[in-house]
Amino acid sequence: MKSERPPAGYYLTNGRAVSLSEMYRMAGFWRLPFAFLYKLTTKPSAPFWMPGTSDALDCSRTELPAQVLEKLQANRADIQALGFNEFAYGQDRRSLVPDLRENGSISFLHQERNITAILLYTKMVIESLANREIETTIVAFTSAIGNTALTASNDTKGFDVIPGRIFVPVNSNSPTVIFSAFKNALNKSGKQPRVFNDSTEANQWQDQMTWEAFTHRVHRQLFIKMTDAEVAEAEKVMKERTAQLQNTTSH
Repeated sequence: MKSERPPAGYYLTNGRAVSLSEMYRMAGFWRLPFAFLYKLTTKPSAPFWMPGTSDALDCSRTELPAQVLEKLQANRADIQALGFNEFAYGQDRRSLVPDLRENGSISFLHQERNITAILLYTKMVIESLANREIETTIVAFTSAIGNTALTASNDTKGFDVIPGRIFVPVNSNSPTVIFSAFKNALNKSGKQPRVFNDSTEANQWQDQMTWEAFTHRVHRQLFIKMTDAEVAEAEKVMKERTAQLQNTTSH
């Protein structure tokens, strides 16, 4: 993997760089031909600020929208019951994707300081699909083992894991089930997870993992940096859509 770190900024996702395995996970077997056609014809889209490190997403618990906290509450309680304590909160407030309506995350560290957890909620309202609402809650448990990371998550439709990482997909939204799969994988690895000194060190390690994944995907041209003109146009569209939503709400 190339090590040159690309600059942080606004990036588009390049559908033409999506791999066959990624298309299969995202679309499923029967829709694979349509996904392949989309791959050949689509233009880069979805302007997000990348990478999503802690400094880019950091917020306080009180800054998270009430709807997000409500949606995360049950899973949050389950993760805490597994021996985890909250240490950070995040929200993407820079996104230029008009269909993204709500988002927020909570980060946890296990009492033994050797496992991190992330709880992430997003709500999309797809106007091109008659305002179809898509809500997603992702749960992931991760440990540093040796020079790599072991993760178990219900995020089964994401991008390919970068080389060297170990990823265990779990077809369940239950934190308890996902954590059990994580512990089984950790035991089978025969390795002892790194113990962090505190939540700050754990957060720094998470940011390092985020940078490595982002850098790998930029080098495979999955993420393409936007020009200043593209950012300005996306900001204009976002401002217009926000004004339309506020006008609709006021009526």
